[in-house]
Amino acid sequence: MQAQALRAGRRRVSNHAKNLRMIDGVDGRSQSARRDRDLVDAILGEFGGTADPIAVRELAGLRLSIEITQCALVHGDRHARNDLVRLTNLANRAQRAMREAKRAAPATAPTTTLQERLAAKYAAKGGPS
Repeated sequence: MQAQALRAGRRRVSNHAKNLRMIDGVDGRSQSARRDRDLVDAILGEFGGTADPIAVRELAGLRLSIEITQCALVHGDRHARNDLVRLTNLANRAQRAMREAKRAAPATAPTTTLQERLAAKYAAKGGPS
């Protein structure tokens, strides 16, 4: 009973409308598609909503491929070790590039505080009414 409720909770989180970061033409109900959406959400949380969507999709795909390759390695695939090394290097480079792009982006902090803007607004009107 508890395990069934836990699975239903996971489906609800993964299938929630706000998490629908889907690839066109792909049915998003598979386990891999749900995991991909969760990875996209995690990457957007890490780098912010202003990150390049192509870079986010690429990094999510690489991370998903790494997870799948790790499973293949555990199940005895002889080629998975080399694939895992290459995928990990690609993912690290993509993540490093995103971090550098985030650092290079101009700060979007407001130059004035809310108090200063309200004071200027009410000063122009002659005080609060």
